[in-house]
Amino acid sequence: MPHPASTVEDRGSAHAEQGRKNLWRGSVWSLATVATASLGGFTFWVLAAATSDQADPVGVATAWFTLVQLGVSVAAIGLPILIIRHGSATGAARIAGAGLVTVGAAALTIGLIAPFLASAEWAQLSGRGPGALAPLFALAAVGASLTIGADARLMSLRRWPLVFIRGTTPILLRIPLLFLDPFNDRATWITLLAIGPIAASGFLSAGWLVKTRQISLCSPWSLTPDQRRFLSTQHLAALATQAPYFIVPFLVSRQVPSALNAPFYLVWGIGLMAALVPQTLAQVLLSETSLQTYGRANRLRATLAANLTLGISAWVGSLLFARPVLRLIGPTYSAQAEILPWLLLAALCWGVTSVCLTEARLTHDARTTNLITWTLAVVTVLGCLALLPSRPIWGATIVWLVANLISMAVAIAALDRKRYRSTGLAA
Repeated sequence: MPHPASTVEDRGSAHAEQGRKNLWRGSVWSLATVATASLGGFTFWVLAAATSDQADPVGVATAWFTLVQLGVSVAAIGLPILIIRHGSATGAARIAGAGLVTVGAAALTIGLIAPFLASAEWAQLSGRGPGALAPLFALAAVGASLTIGADARLMSLRRWPLVFIRGTTPILLRIPLLFLDPFNDRATWITLLAIGPIAASGFLSAGWLVKTRQISLCSPWSLTPDQRRFLSTQHLAALATQAPYFIVPFLVSRQVPSALNAPFYLVWGIGLMAALVPQTLAQVLLSETSLQTYGRANRLRATLAANLTLGISAWVGSLLFARPVLRLIGPTYSAQAEILPWLLLAALCWGVTSVCLTEARLTHDARTTNLITWTLAVVTVLGCLALLPSRPIWGATIVWLVANLISMAVAIAALDRKRYRSTGLAA
């Protein structure tokens, strides 16, 4: 178990007390956002399955949705760390604007290329192939990437109610639209609902922040060399931890038929929801400690305790309720219930790793950050290449759990070694 590095504490000061209040306030709002959005997303995919005659349309939609998420992770994952870490710096609006421009251009480029990676089984929507879909996909990738930057900027401004509105409104609005089918093509309509509202919220929220001058769009070259270096370093590190969440289901979607991809993605999505909670709390911790350095060690310990409590609760809940709940959707879905506890154990490990990563980022320790993140990425990719061709679903589950266990062990060992050296006890 990691022990946060010792820092100068002033527990009796007004600054420290206010810092604790801001941390808990941000954490509560963030948990409410993640919980509402996750429940809304789960409901959406369950109703999509219930309102479709077969699982194939849902499987096609989940494959396209995964491809969008993978494209956004490649383009934008380093952005929130840049914005949150410099949220109190002079020129924070300019830093956020330069980051958004960089990410928008990257998402546009990646979005034009990504559809050509689609499997032959789900490469078409409404009879249109990757070439015709690429512009729409690129637009969706840009909009989805803007949500990441907008949310990060709102977090750094402590505009928590707006983070909640941005994160939940597009998820909830699409649910009643599932009962329509204007295209008479179920796969196309579900795909459009899964991607469209989120992308639209990105354009709207980023546009509002620009209009209110909370973000100032400018060239990436307006960043200082240190800021550009920080963005590139954190982008690679964040990409190594977040891209595997979407690489794994994308690789599975290329190995299994659409009818089997749908139930796997639904269960994988539950595991992803559980992992988003510690990730979000870690971002709150990074934001609050960047804005106010008092009581850093206490905040690290509090966030770690919250992550462990929530992770263990989710794991126990999966043992009790996974199969009964999934049985209500259908036998194809309940058959995948047995992998859920293992996915949630991986999320529990990630709860520890995310706090270690935040500690490394707060101390600008790029070496430890990259060691932790690239361990997760390399083990995941190599494991998938070895196991997925023969056992796509169980192979993905085993690889994901092992990768998270190893990266957690590396994170704890690396930070403990750093603290040992900082005390002057090392030889």
